[in-house]
Amino acid sequence: MCASIAHQRWNASGGVQSSREHLLKSLHEAPWLLSETAVVDWLKRVAGALAATSTNPVQAVKTFWKDIKRETTGSPLIDQFQMRRLLGDLLGAAAMSLQRGSPRMARFVAISALAYDPSHWTHVGRLTRMCRLAFTPTGSMEEERRPGR
Repeated sequence: MCASIAHQRWNASGGVQSSREHLLKSLHEAPWLLSETAVVDWLKRVAGALAATSTNPVQAVKTFWKDIKRETTGSPLIDQFQMRRLLGDLLGAAAMSLQRGSPRMARFVAISALAYDPSHWTHVGRLTRMCRLAFTPTGSMEEERRPGR
């Protein structure tokens, strides 16, 4: 339900800010929502949009993450490791969203995702995706996506 309302707010009224406020309010009322995949997916989408509109995407994502952390403080269901992993996931999503518009900034954000979330190092798929973003020369990723190659 929370994710559905975030989707409605994204499309209908205020876009990213309206969805952001709804998600933060929902997490304050029910911190367990942080374990719901649909909610985390919306948090990632908001983080990507915030990063795309910021001159300092890492700081924009970290500020959003701190807001999430503040709203879920005191919940016995949320631990430090889960919050650290969430930061890495949000930064990873931001790097993916920046890839087309700002590949250099996407690299920086991907490296930040690797640095802030050590769990990236233990999951081969996540590590590979972030390393590709961080260390593949600009233009190479575009060539890989072209049909017929």
